[in-house]
Amino acid sequence: MNAKEAVQQPKLDQLGISSLFETIVYIGYDTEYKPHPELFQQALRVSGASPDEALYVGDDFESDICGADAVRIDAVWVFDETLSTDDETLPVIQIGSIAELSSLLGT
Repeated sequence: MNAKEAVQQPKLDQLGISSLFETIVYIGYDTEYKPHPELFQQALRVSGASPDEALYVGDDFESDICGADAVRIDAVWVFDETLSTDDETLPVIQIGSIAELSSLLGT
């Protein structure tokens, strides 16, 4: 997440989705801002996962989706339908709301 834990954790708690994630890495604790690969690599190290075992969820195409793609992590793009991109890098899955994530993951 491109914000410190004190900003982002309450958002996850309010949405009731914190338990869906095995690993959450926040910037400001030894990582650069996205889309720098360091944040994504740190998440892989902390979780012990390889890129093909990980799934990144984000709402910013450039920072989240392109950043995850740079380290070969599949991504779910929570997108506003008014956004578009000409980039060839596309997320594996696109959803219109974070509320869809739970059913997507089968939880």
